[in-house]
Amino acid sequence: MLGTLVNSASIIVGSALGFFLFKGRINDRTNESIVKGTALAIFLIGLKNANAGENMLLMIFSIVIGTYIGEWIHIEAKMEQLGKFIESKFKGDSNISKAFVTSSLLYCVGSMAILGALEGGLKGQHDILFAKSVLDGIISIMFTSTLGIGVFVLSNTCFILSGCHCHWSRFLKRCPYRSCYSQHEWCWWTPYHCT
Repeated sequence: MLGTLVNSASIIVGSALGFFLFKGRINDRTNESIVKGTALAIFLIGLKNANAGENMLLMIFSIVIGTYIGEWIHIEAKMEQLGKFIESKFKGDSNISKAFVTSSLLYCVGSMAILGALEGGLKGQHDILFAKSVLDGIISIMFTSTLGIGVFVLSNTCFILSGCHCHWSRFLKRCPYRSCYSQHEWCWWTPYHCT
């Protein structure tokens, strides 16, 4: 849970810096360049972790199935509806919906968010979420300076989702009926530990 707290705090601090210190001071070209640089860092981290992965088929199927489910339940449209609802509560700032949706897609449903929270819950390692925290802090400065306070509103959502992933993985770690992968053998929903 430490990684989740650090990540949420970095979004809050970055949003506050972006809103109070950098709002209107960072031009679009610089903003775009910094966001592209952080996107490259995220890509390199993902590439490194993909090369370390042992089961590429599982990764491919997970991406395809996750994309299908997201399209099937219209998750992006629902995020936009939630953003518009939040925007209606904050009169005067028309960018809240855009900031909320853009930020939520970046902060909450990315692979680093999910894998980092799972790794924190299962192994107690927070390296992925610590790296994500630095990136999220920088990106939240950029987004808040241009899109406004909607990025700050998202920090609560990020904390809740990441915390749920972390606690869910802790439950799976203790659950005697879990699936595990060890020595190239699958043990599906068995009370026995794979050895």
